[in-house]
Amino acid sequence: MTSEIERLGGKGFRINLSNGFDLSARHGVNAAKQWLLDNRPREAWFSLPCTPWTSMQNANASTPEGWYKLQIKRKHARRMIRLCVELLETCIQIDCNPAWEQPLRAQSWNLKEYKRVHELLTHKCRVDGCGYGMRAVDTGHLLLKQWRIQCRTAEQAARITKICQGNHSHEVLEGS
Repeated sequence: MTSEIERLGGKGFRINLSNGFDLSARHGVNAAKQWLLDNRPREAWFSLPCTPWTSMQNANASTPEGWYKLQIKRKHARRMIRLCVELLETCIQIDCNPAWEQPLRAQSWNLKEYKRVHELLTHKCRVDGCGYGMRAVDTGHLLLKQWRIQCRTAEQAARITKICQGNHSHEVLEGS
């Protein structure tokens, strides 16, 4: 999404591990909060790892070892969600309009950790990757990867929504 914002002439900054913000740890979240307070962005986009909550991961957990590994990933992911909800609250305190994304059908939307996200971001929209020109790296074909986005305002949700018009074909994307 940052690339799309920049392509349209906006300015974006990724608060992620590669920029020194470990959002699975208290120190990383505290540093990100300070960045938000110092920079006061107009909008923020939350995109946490979805891997532990996809149907493909459930299929891969068919053995006791696979199930155990999935539970470890989920425990780590739940902690990151709880910590990032604090960042979400900071965004709202500084009058920033945050949006939170996960795959449309990810099980994570039903987690108790997401209750506060739903309370703070009451406007829901959908994005289809092909609507933003998302293409397979190897073939260049459009991809119909679908996301659900929780937004703070109706205007923000309307601006972000892009749904496939159905006038083109898609490459199959496994695990989405």
